[in-house]
Amino acid sequence: MINMVIVDDEEFFRDEMAFMVGTEENISVIATCATVDEALEVLWQSDIDVVLCDVRMPGKNGVEFMRLSRLVPSPPAVVAVTSFNDDVAMVDMLTAGARGFILKSAKRTEIMAAIHSATEGGTTISPSAASRLRQYIIPLEVAVEGLSALDTRVLRLLHLGKSNASIADEMNISGSSAKKSVARLMQTFDASSRLELVFLSRAYTPPGNPS
Repeated sequence: MINMVIVDDEEFFRDEMAFMVGTEENISVIATCATVDEALEVLWQSDIDVVLCDVRMPGKNGVEFMRLSRLVPSPPAVVAVTSFNDDVAMVDMLTAGARGFILKSAKRTEIMAAIHSATEGGTTISPSAASRLRQYIIPLEVAVEGLSALDTRVLRLLHLGKSNASIADEMNISGSSAKKSVARLMQTFDASSRLELVFLSRAYTPPGNPS
């Protein structure tokens, strides 16, 4: 069962999302919150797996929630939602560690997929927003030619937003091997997170096929 919290200053959106998500058998909406402070109180009291959080709210915003949510004993995965296709907000949230950036106008299937992916360590970005990320990619000169075949395949799957568990399944390797490969790649590209690794390594397209 996935325990979830919804944070948005718009009551209509909170209620709509709670109803929609509540139809999923394996998701339990623990609370709906109008402010970041309300949501943080819930996090300190309950074990929450994923938070659907608005980006722009009165008072503390989504980025501040990301920072403060990391202080709880078991930080949840966070999926950012917004009404605006805002480049700055998207980059800020993803850089802060959000596991997704979804427009409120997205289809139900896209939102549900983002929630499930976040709990598995993956990252989902609405297609209309993802196409705008390219301008923020930082080109690097790095000796990627030395990547092993395994790390190259893992890198390609990371570019597809796959979690460690999904990578291990698709490549028929252990979860430990997948985790170690990701760690090596982060060191190679001098990345501090999986998301930053994907951003930075976009300047390098690994040859071959991940399968």
